[in-house]
Amino acid sequence: MDLRMPGTDGITATRRTLTVGPATSVVALTAFDDDGHLYPALAAGACGSLVKDTPPAALLAAVRRAADGQAPLQP
Repeated sequence: MDLRMPGTDGITATRRTLTVGPATSVVALTAFDDDGHLYPALAAGACGSLVKDTPPAALLAAVRRAADGQAPLQP
């Protein structure tokens, strides 16, 4: 879930997604690697967070970890 997108923000979209599909795993995707973006995403129900410049193979691995019930977080 992109945290900054037109129309609605990723925090609101995450909450809405999890209301409709509570078993869904949401991984926040952001250009900002600070706590000010991470904590609201996790509070909204995201299981993890990645920065947008994550290499494709690492992004795919993170999505797979989220699907397996793990919390993909970057340092």
